[in-house]
Amino acid sequence: MKYIYLAITTTLISMLIYILYRLSVVYNFEKNEHYFNYILIIFPSIVFFLTYFFLTPKNKIYFNIIFFSTTIALLTFETKVFIAKKKYNKIMTSEEKPIIEIYKKINNPNLHLNFFPSSYIYSNKFNDLFILGGLSNREVLTCYENNQFQIIKTDRYGFNNNDNEWDKKNIKYFFVGDSYAAGHCVENNHNIVGNFYKIEKLDNQTGIINAAKGGVGPLISLSTIREYMPYNVENLIYVYDEDNDLSDIMNELNNLHLDKYLKDNNFKQNLAKKQNLINEKILDEQKNILLNYKKKIINKNNYLDIIKFRNTKIAIINNLINYNKNIITLEKVLGKIKIEAERKKVKNIYVVYLPAYSRYKNNDNKKYKQYSTVVELIKKNNMKIIDLRDFFLKYNNDPKQLWMSEFGHLTKYGFEVISSEIHRQIY
Repeated sequence: MKYIYLAITTTLISMLIYILYRLSVVYNFEKNEHYFNYILIIFPSIVFFLTYFFLTPKNKIYFNIIFFSTTIALLTFETKVFIAKKKYNKIMTSEEKPIIEIYKKINNPNLHLNFFPSSYIYSNKFNDLFILGGLSNREVLTCYENNQFQIIKTDRYGFNNNDNEWDKKNIKYFFVGDSYAAGHCVENNHNIVGNFYKIEKLDNQTGIINAAKGGVGPLISLSTIREYMPYNVENLIYVYDEDNDLSDIMNELNNLHLDKYLKDNNFKQNLAKKQNLINEKILDEQKNILLNYKKKIINKNNYLDIIKFRNTKIAIINNLINYNKNIITLEKVLGKIKIEAERKKVKNIYVVYLPAYSRYKNNDNKKYKQYSTVVELIKKNNMKIIDLRDFFLKYNNDPKQLWMSEFGHLTKYGFEVISSEIHRQIY
């Protein structure tokens, strides 16, 4: 056994040296979070296997038992996750089509692909610029679910608004968040902003701005507030997505521009003044995407993931290492949002806590252990919370009333009921 453990230890030490090289030489310690996570796994593993060579013969037997028992348990876990993912991929393959294929099928030269900032967190394609909005004043394809697609007309900054909203003197609501806040997969008159317009009778000088974008997390929302939110907004509303906002933070921290928004209260890219440049960059990028697009086979399974313990590593990083980091970062983000709101003289800050579909589908409240902590952070920053967790319990027996599918967005009815509840809690 000692030769097996020696081989494992040597491999781990080699991996550690390589990671340290990438971290220090290649990235000059600018991607600390990504590589430190692996260091925190590999270094204890090296220590663990090195201890074998200093044990007594009797204790080596116990070591072997622990090692093989743990390995069998982990392989069992990996196999179960692999089978579950294979089933999930089969469903996704049969029910969904890549948005680019739908775009090509529509074949409209005046139609464009929607721009998702989160897709470029790890990319340097736009050089010294991180885009938060999108293509301005154009029709874009935003969503495809349940055999239906959605096309919107963007405003001057690439968000989902009528362009004249930016010219109004009084902005009553300014929304940020991900695709739920943006209103993906339903017509604009049925999303949150559309429903707010139905509920309220606003005069010609009072408007609502939706600066949400699909796929974004809290750090991009903070950046969007700093770049685009006008002064004297009456109500800033951040829609917090329980399903992925907390995990999105760690990805966003890997982008140097987004990290600067968090560390420097005065950092800005002045994106509102660079829209022509943004349009040029996005149009060039979309041309390249369409030219180089190849259909991905989503249900292609890599059996090597089982023996690589891929899901075990992800579980350790997400649940044991990143969880506290994400909570700490979210607290910082909320604090910075409060600073921006005070700087721009916002009257009220609301955080809408939007629960995840699987919480009700699987009756799995334990999975969302962050709930209480997140709620406490919101209250700690003196923000008003609109907590929809218990509200959704009314529909617990039939969640399909509110969601298009297990993997999809809200239905028209779903957007209608949460919009009414959000508005009710504001007033």
